Amino acid sequence: MKSIYLGVLLCLGYVSVQAQTVTKDVLDETKTITTQTNNGKEIKENTVEINRRVEQEVKLDEADKNKLNQNRVPTEAQVQETIKITDNSPFSSQKKSMVYKLDDKVMEFNMSDDGFTITNPNNSSITAVKQSDGDHSQFVMKDNGNTGIGYFDDNGNFVVQRFDKKSNEVISKTYHLVE
Repeated sequence: MKSIYLGVLLCLGYVSVQAQTVTKDVLDETKTITTQTNNGKEIKENTVEINRRVEQEVKLDEADKNKLNQNRVPTEAQVQETIKITDNSPFSSQKKSMVYKLDDKVMEFNMSDDGFTITNPNNSSITAVKQSDGDHSQFVMKDNGNTGIGYFDDNGNFVVQRFDKKSNEVISKTYHLVE
């Protein structure tokens, strides 16, 4: 009987030591807000995803060093918040890849964390397109050394505009959605 009590006591002691080895508290939560608008022809769905990740280091009070229940010392929390707005973007959680055409060339658009990538399957070139921080309906891309601003129109086509220094004009090119 003594050995059973001793075994239980050792197990509880081991569990309490293991419980105090946590070095970080992490809280990761995602909130999705979906709104629907009806323009008379179709119902369009707009989605906003807000991801909030809070990391805080766990430090225990040195005065409670040899106690079973120790007090925590307040530490600074690192908060990272990501907001993803898919206002007029054709991407969704179910549709992360789409096919577009530009001048009879087929391009593949693949959703990423902070925008999407444009891949040309013929030559495997990849162009990264990032969502703008200021206006979440606009995207910034660098293509062949030129920086352009893009947006999705009402038909799901991706329109890119850039300023041409030689002609002193804004040049547009449209990636047409292949349905």
